[in-house]
Amino acid sequence: MQRVVMVLIAMTALARAEDEIHSIRFADQRVVAGATFGLLASDDAAASWHWMCPAAVGYSGLFEPDYELTSGAVLATTFDGLRVMRDGCSFGATPLGMTFVSSIAVGPDGAIYAAASDAADTKIYKSTDQAMTFPTSAAPAGATWWTSIEVAPSDASRVYLAGYEVMTGGSKQHYLYASSNGGTSFGPLSIAGLVTTANSTLELAGVDASDPNIVYVQVTFDTAAGGASLYRSADGGASWSKILSRDSHIAFLASRAGILIAGTRTAALAESSNGGASWTTVACSPHVACLAENAAGEIWACTHNFDADGIPSDGFAIMKRGSFWAGVMRVQDVAGPVDCATGTVQHDTCAPAWPAIDQRLDTAPFGTLDCPMTPDDFGPRDDTKPLPAPQGCCSTSGGGASALLALFVLVTMVRSREYCPSCRAVHSSRRRRCGSTR
Repeated sequence: MQRVVMVLIAMTALARAEDEIHSIRFADQRVVAGATFGLLASDDAAASWHWMCPAAVGYSGLFEPDYELTSGAVLATTFDGLRVMRDGCSFGATPLGMTFVSSIAVGPDGAIYAAASDAADTKIYKSTDQAMTFPTSAAPAGATWWTSIEVAPSDASRVYLAGYEVMTGGSKQHYLYASSNGGTSFGPLSIAGLVTTANSTLELAGVDASDPNIVYVQVTFDTAAGGASLYRSADGGASWSKILSRDSHIAFLASRAGILIAGTRTAALAESSNGGASWTTVACSPHVACLAENAAGEIWACTHNFDADGIPSDGFAIMKRGSFWAGVMRVQDVAGPVDCATGTVQHDTCAPAWPAIDQRLDTAPFGTLDCPMTPDDFGPRDDTKPLPAPQGCCSTSGGGASALLALFVLVTMVRSREYCPSCRAVHSSRRRRCGSTR
């Protein structure tokens, strides 16, 4: 029976590995990344990564948990309730038991919010002791499914909530709420001006880093053809104005520097320094599925590791933005499964399944972010050097950069090595890490 479970885990992960990373969370030196083939974890600020399979987290199939990371715990939503890992190896139940939690968030004060979307429970729970207890709860009326919850970075008492209720006939009634007392109670917000269709959902996209009254909402499937739009409110959700539309789900970040960043898996990133009134396309940007900011103010993105789904590869599964977009992690470089004791699901079920996952990740097709090369790209990058000015960035006309790349790929194939360029990576050997990429 165990062997059958192992095979099913491997088959599920192999079939969906091309979907890559869908979330990134930070806490001190720890980073966790939610992937379609499990959870990737780093305890050394992303210098090395290890894998946990879905079964160790407590889910299976196509489900993608909502993860949160605190100083002492990793939390994950599953169909068996909100689960927590404190020892780095085993996820267990929280006091909420089997109640299904659809969305979680951590406030700037470390408080954990859990939005229940269970048949018998749609309360919003709060914990101030690393999910050991959830003594505070509120019951906003109406919604039966909470899509998202966000806490204002500058005001731990301001909590925003989005959800919907499926009405008779299949239509949706959308809801937005806000709390000004740390989740003790919630009041309704206006949804006037938010254009929806029968298939739409409302999702909280973010809250301004310094003004808790500036909040962003994303409306998915806002036209009959699909697409998504971002809306901004400067008055705490009393009124809304559209600031951006794209043809698919938008990854969005309101950075602490006041810059708005938005992108999709197919469209280039765009940035705004005036609250979304105008946007500038970011040249040579990766394809993003998520955006996140760590305590140091670095902008990280879930990017497209493989050539798949008709989308060209960025060469990395996670990248971060400095003076340019640089690689942080490729799934090919994951060191192996998290090492846990005998008797844990991670040891007994996940570890034996790793070789099949490893082989798939090492042989999947991938490419590089299409940016120009410079002489400095041939060796370890020295981050103290000034960056060269971009020339012909993202050009598809070939030219010297393309010829130089082709020559270098040939050299790397002969020498069985890889290089760490400013703007892309070429991988021609198995997991040979470039130590100067961070």
